[in-house]
Amino acid sequence: MKILLATGNMGKLREMESVFRSANMHDVEILTLNDLPHVEEPIEDGNTFLANAYIKVKYYYDIFKIPTISDDTGLLVEALNGAPGVLSARYGSINGEHTDPYKNNLRILKELENEINRNAKFITAMYYYDGVNLISSVGELRGVITHAPRGDKSFGYSYIFEIPEYKQTLAEISDELRYAINHRGKASRMLIEQIKGYIVKK
Repeated sequence: MKILLATGNMGKLREMESVFRSANMHDVEILTLNDLPHVEEPIEDGNTFLANAYIKVKYYYDIFKIPTISDDTGLLVEALNGAPGVLSARYGSINGEHTDPYKNNLRILKELENEINRNAKFITAMYYYDGVNLISSVGELRGVITHAPRGDKSFGYSYIFEIPEYKQTLAEISDELRYAINHRGKASRMLIEQIKGYIVKK
């Protein structure tokens, strides 16, 4: 069975493939947007991560008619009243477009420069849609914002997000551990557990 993972991000693809393998679902072929004809991205104007994930899953399924999984992920920083939130992918942008993760990280570090409270959390909201079944999940990971980027693995805000019990950022820990504990892994496992029986039947 083919499933479209509605992203061009290879980091997300590797994480999702790992989750499917762990669930012993080896017959699933995961496609990304890189495997399909280019289309314009949908306008993600939802006020929540679930709303934006819903916009994406419906948009791409309606175009390609392939069972689709979408996600929307963001960072919520306590001292910034939950920012960047749904604007996480464009937080360092001056025109509201998606921007280089380095600029996003730089803005967070700048805004927290003199802040003692560095508590933060990641949230991933996911949807699966196949034209009939619409299923969602949410995963969360708590941590703290570092004073400088660390690590060379992963992507996005991982370089400045430390897991206190490991004293390492998400960009420093191994891929296996990151998939096991992070927000996207949690949301993916919950989603796949819900759709597993249906996918096997297909």
